[in-house]
Amino acid sequence: PRSTLFPYTTLFRSAKVALEGHIEASGEEDVSVALQALQIRLSASLGESRAALRSARRLVRANPDDVDAGIALAEAALEESEASVAIEVLERVTTAAPDHPDAFGLLGRAHRMSGDGEAAEAALRRAIEVRPGNQQAKLLLGYVLLDRGKYEEAETLYSELAQAGRPSVAARLGRIEALLGLNRMDDAQTQFEALPERTRESASGLQVSARIALAAGRPDDAVSALRPLAEAEGATTDTQAFFADALYAAGESRAADRKSVV
Repeated sequence: PRSTLFPYTTLFRSAKVALEGHIEASGEEDVSVALQALQIRLSASLGESRAALRSARRLVRANPDDVDAGIALAEAALEESEASVAIEVLERVTTAAPDHPDAFGLLGRAHRMSGDGEAAEAALRRAIEVRPGNQQAKLLLGYVLLDRGKYEEAETLYSELAQAGRPSVAARLGRIEALLGLNRMDDAQTQFEALPERTRESASGLQVSARIALAAGRPDDAVSALRPLAEAEGATTDTQAFFADALYAAGESRAADRKSVV
């Protein structure tokens, strides 16, 4: 997801500027498909996904069997939430290049977006098999395992990520979700309190805090954690629904009804 790339935005933007300068100096007709595909992927990661998707479609039409072009199209399509487009092209790419380091990770992401957890898990396990050090694929696999209720496997995976080095914030929050799924409330609370304050107060941190509060029978605390997220401009449907659930649990059914129809 693009949100995982925020720490690298400056680096990606610099790379995109440098690449565009190289392409301009070389002349578009002399630029390889791989470089054009890289330019598209950088654009998609920087929030320019609509234009990137148009460029990727043109590139694939001109180079229908090129793996790099296919990967660029899939990545741009995912940023535009067009999972079916990504799956179609990635099925071709993974057949043509079964050891591509990115293809199966993207395919797992696409299947998760489409709601097919089983296929997502299979693709991500293949991504890790192809490149055992693929931390992003492992992190996404953890999400899929949580989606599928495989909390013990998810907790083991997140623990391994922590032991392998400095764990990401997403991995630490994912482990807490797994602990909640295993009804290990005290461990989940301890792990949450060990997070930096800025993480606890982030949107993801507040949602995890609310889940801990609901699991511990403290719905009022869950409402307090979720209220600023639910009332913020541009709040997602999932956030609104979660807030409505918390309001119901706290006995505020009238307010919950209003939120559920927002």
